[in-house]
Amino acid sequence: MNLDRTRNARPAFISQTSTWRPAYLPVSAWLEHGAFGFWLVEATSPRLVVELGTDFGFSYLTFCQAIKGLNLGARAFAVDTWQGDFHAGFYGEEVFQTLKQAHDQDYRGFSTLLRMTFDEAVDKFADGSIDLLHIDGRHLYDDVRHDFNTWLPKLSDRAVVLFHDTNVRERDFGVFRFWEEITSAYPSFEFFHGHGLGVLAVGPNQPDGMRALLEADETERNLIRSVYAYLGSVINDRYALQSERSVYQQEKGKFERTIAEQHQVIQRLEEDAQQQLQLHQQQLQLHQQELQLHERQFQMQLTESIEREAELTERLAKQAAELADTRHRLAMEAGRIHEVFSSSSWWLTSPLRSAASWARRKRGRPQLLRTANDILAIGKPEASGARHIVLYSGEPETPGHMYRVARFASAAEVLGCKTTIVTDDAHLVDAPPGDVLFVWRARSSERLARAAAEARARDASILFDVDDLMIEPEIVSVETIDGIRSQGISEASVVSHFGQVRDAFLECDFGVAPTSYLAERMRRYQKPAVVLPNGFDEGTLKRSRRSVRLRGAQAGDGLLRIGYAAGTRTHQRDFGVAVGALSRILRERDDVRLVMFCVNQDPIVRPHEFPELSGLEDRIEWREAVGLADLPEEIARFDINIVPLEAGNTFCEAKSELKYFEAALVSVPTIASPTNVYASAIREGVTGFLAATEDEWYAKISRLLDDEALRAAMARDAFHDALWKYGPERRIELVSEILDRADLKQQSRPAHGIRLRDEMASRRPEIPDHRIVFKRDELKEAEVTVVIPLYNYARYIEHALESVGRQTLGPIDLVVVDDRSTDQSQAVAASWLEKNAKRFNRTLLIENNENSGLARSRNVGFANSETAFVLPLDADNELLPDCATKCLEKLRHSRGAFAFPEIAMFGESEGVFNQGPFLAERLVGGNFIDAMALVRKAAWCGVGGYDHIQYGWEDYDFWCKLVELGLIGVAVPEVLARYRVHGQSMLKTQTDVARNKALVVAELERRHPWLKIAQ
Repeated sequence: MNLDRTRNARPAFISQTSTWRPAYLPVSAWLEHGAFGFWLVEATSPRLVVELGTDFGFSYLTFCQAIKGLNLGARAFAVDTWQGDFHAGFYGEEVFQTLKQAHDQDYRGFSTLLRMTFDEAVDKFADGSIDLLHIDGRHLYDDVRHDFNTWLPKLSDRAVVLFHDTNVRERDFGVFRFWEEITSAYPSFEFFHGHGLGVLAVGPNQPDGMRALLEADETERNLIRSVYAYLGSVINDRYALQSERSVYQQEKGKFERTIAEQHQVIQRLEEDAQQQLQLHQQQLQLHQQELQLHERQFQMQLTESIEREAELTERLAKQAAELADTRHRLAMEAGRIHEVFSSSSWWLTSPLRSAASWARRKRGRPQLLRTANDILAIGKPEASGARHIVLYSGEPETPGHMYRVARFASAAEVLGCKTTIVTDDAHLVDAPPGDVLFVWRARSSERLARAAAEARARDASILFDVDDLMIEPEIVSVETIDGIRSQGISEASVVSHFGQVRDAFLECDFGVAPTSYLAERMRRYQKPAVVLPNGFDEGTLKRSRRSVRLRGAQAGDGLLRIGYAAGTRTHQRDFGVAVGALSRILRERDDVRLVMFCVNQDPIVRPHEFPELSGLEDRIEWREAVGLADLPEEIARFDINIVPLEAGNTFCEAKSELKYFEAALVSVPTIASPTNVYASAIREGVTGFLAATEDEWYAKISRLLDDEALRAAMARDAFHDALWKYGPERRIELVSEILDRADLKQQSRPAHGIRLRDEMASRRPEIPDHRIVFKRDELKEAEVTVVIPLYNYARYIEHALESVGRQTLGPIDLVVVDDRSTDQSQAVAASWLEKNAKRFNRTLLIENNENSGLARSRNVGFANSETAFVLPLDADNELLPDCATKCLEKLRHSRGAFAFPEIAMFGESEGVFNQGPFLAERLVGGNFIDAMALVRKAAWCGVGGYDHIQYGWEDYDFWCKLVELGLIGVAVPEVLARYRVHGQSMLKTQTDVARNKALVVAELERRHPWLKIAQ
């Protein structure tokens, strides 16, 4: 080839065709050879083109485009199975269908797609017929040689053969080896770009353009390679642009749809707001008219009252005396009808009475109530052999039924048991036979005795639960049980009632009680007994925490409220324990109110029995009593919750601590009398106060009234104490052990009684002092909070935040805890949160008062979360969009305390780790679970949160503590998060330093002696 002619004419190896734009641009390793493919078809004018190995089809449709564009009248065939191989990768049917659609639209008139193997297709072509053959199948040396030799007889006297990937010398690619061999037998040309493309002139009668290409010297060949490498890069760039444009169009479409949806929402909100405004205006006008009418009526009544003042005063005095007498007689009658000892938290409500009335009207049919699973929404299939528990409720109309029966049944259902609740002993015989008969607060009867005998005959376990000291009739006296006096009930009737309850208990095998004191009294009858504390369910927790948030969102009225949530009129003497201190405080402080309850404006606690309250009527707020479900909203109004009891009184000592945890759930601190139960439940000065004398009550109430910060800290610690101790997660574990230990069919059951799993030492999470920098709350209900501890990661934090913003789970909460960063981390986070807060339900930016470390910063985030599940995310890592959704789904359908996904590394290293399954034994030799795991907040409370460990591994320590509490994790077998590997991480700069690592290993093995960490 003479290059001088290129000064006046286009070189033979390039033409206008070389600059064509490909009509079809899929993903392909052949993109950079598209320009040469156009020229080659023009230069060789093939009559028959065959491609072996088409994949996504770029090279083949390039040949077809040239054939059609140059009007060559040629035929073309693509041969492939379209399933992929271990070189190109395997793929699904969508690849072939996408290619077929593009192919059939423009080229089906002269082109055919043959879906078969190369060897199956070869006999379909005549010998000497193929002018252009492209071999791009499997790239092993033997495969390439086989394909060439098999198809060689089919090549014409001007045939050209193309080999792709001639410049790939990795893995087991063998094209380059065959190319080096075959080029010694035929003229050839090789391009080095785009993984290499070999052009082999097999036929002796090559056209002029091909001869020019083949006869070029090395300088000319380098020029040809440069030209087509450049033209190929243009096509490659066009593909990249097309891909970016596609992504842009998709994102644009999503954005436009989101905008349209938001416009619709805004329009609906505006319409609703307009309607509400009109309604409020109409209501305001009506109220103004009513007010004017009342004012006129009041003026008339005032005039009349002045004229009749003397007569009216005398009449009112007489009526007041009659009313007091009537109330006293009604109280005596009510006491005879409603026995005092039904519950320690009896809330008289109209809905409850209506339900009782309905139940009485339905006595003619079996009263079998199927319990609802209210804990973890686990739909376990019924399995043959699963235990069936029949629960007989002696007092189904009382709140105690929910605490002792319904919540026991719900926990059992989570464990896979079937449950049936019976509310009348007349229908015990109608219940299906059970493996366990659970009896709560029932009196002995012939039917109960028969049901117990039938249960014992089939080796069923019989459990008896009672939540008041009702199994010892000998304690009954008016001195011990004040309700006998206040309700006007005879001692004899109470002795009889208690005797029948004891007889029912003695029919059973096993005792269950809400307090250790009651369990110990049960054991005096030579019955094994265990403690199952009263507790709350998931619904109560949600209502409680929402009440806290609503109160925080409202402006206060400047008053401080001391609440006494007595549920029955059996607590007159109990209230007397604290009334002296309360009266002193109410007289001294205008800003304090005592909150108590009434039923239809009739006080539950009789104030006239306490002369100390005389003259303080305006300092007492009377609230109408509500049902158990609405109780959180009422207690959330308190600033201090009081639980006065007669400490040392046998009957009062048995009372459970439910008033402590009910207040703790709504972040209200409690002061209680030091009964055995409350002294065990409350850590003095930390989770509450204990007061034994009037002076102690006065001092401790005054201290809490004067110190808002102490109230907040005590309420927070009480909430963390209650969340695990009285929550559904722990109740499930306790019920599981109760059912296992009470199983009479287990011969290995110890004869000396029952001993539940040892609890870890009671510890509260270490939460450093901090302040809230930014807060926004939409007051919706989220299930997951993402907590991001932040320290000097200004360059990464926005990536982490964006990954939270892209979560498919919604609504979702976000808490960022800045640990006194010295760079711009907090400013970057604050700016991002202010702009993006609307993407979340609840958003907080918190700053520690002092640099406190990763573990304590995580604790701050957990403590400030208001959801049952928390997902820690370090500021240099990222979540994939489905992380929270899939981890939550996995955790909700398990008994696990945490769910951990697989995690992909990026940055300075690649790979996948954090892989399951979860086995506690895997922790013995080292940690295999990253901190990016969805954790039940109750479990975090149960182990006292994260501990600060110098140089790291706090998450490893945390998993070990959960295992020691008897809890497990569940693996999510999918990559759902990304872990950034970089030189400035804590792992690289502190933990993995040789000397530091030795110290960390020693510390972990000291904390958990069962570890044997491999180094």
